[in-house]
Amino acid sequence: MSNVVSTWLACFAAAGLALAAAQAEDGIVIPAGSVKLVADFELPEGRGPFPAVVIIAGTGPQHRNAFHELTAALNARGIAVLSYDKRGCGQSTGDLSTATLGELTDDATAVTAYLKTRRDVGWKRIGLIGMSQGGLMASAIAAKNPAVAAVVLLGTPFAAYASLAQFSDAVTYNPVSLLREVTVPVLALTGSLDLQAPASENLPVVRAALSGNRDVTVTELPRLNHIFQVAKNGTMEEWNQLNQSAYGNPSMLRIVGDWLARRLRRT
Repeated sequence: MSNVVSTWLACFAAAGLALAAAQAEDGIVIPAGSVKLVADFELPEGRGPFPAVVIIAGTGPQHRNAFHELTAALNARGIAVLSYDKRGCGQSTGDLSTATLGELTDDATAVTAYLKTRRDVGWKRIGLIGMSQGGLMASAIAAKNPAVAAVVLLGTPFAAYASLAQFSDAVTYNPVSLLREVTVPVLALTGSLDLQAPASENLPVVRAALSGNRDVTVTELPRLNHIFQVAKNGTMEEWNQLNQSAYGNPSMLRIVGDWLARRLRRT
């Protein structure tokens, strides 16, 4: 992880990110170093300030409009949701193909810090939802960022982080070590048919790394694949054949929504 991660919050406080963030034609523009990330912020009904979460997507090109079911489920529980186009995707600038893991973590850190500038967000009630590789970044942010109050890890491949060799900084990026530093509540879910981050390999790593954390829930969900679809074999070939949205399984949504609502409840 680059040194930028540890300095983002101070930079935002000094520069006033609320002034730097602009309104795009159909999204919020958040500066993250040399790139501009375009995000959507979905508020629940009622009067704020609200608890809020950032969705940190996984590997490959990811757009902010890909997780409607998750956003709706959280809004229904009174939780605001911020999702964003990864750098080089959608309306965000930058080049995803050359990005390091540290830079992608910096991007997610910038988006998280932006929430602290909003008056309709409870500053002490900000959570992160990391999907697959996004869970590694969520853990890295939560380990260093006191603004984060809870973390949800969905199919995160802690036992296989060597596969991050595609990133030039992967050799210095140890997500298990960072996970050990996370002291806020953590929910880790993995499908029993997840072939990319097998539950039998990853959930024990999570339990061991968080053994000193007092509020950890680690659960294997039956018959769900890596993107939480009800499946038969969990292969990537099957994903596109299923008439189901990624991360839209009702059981998973209920668990995540209920868990976050309890940890980020109003005080």
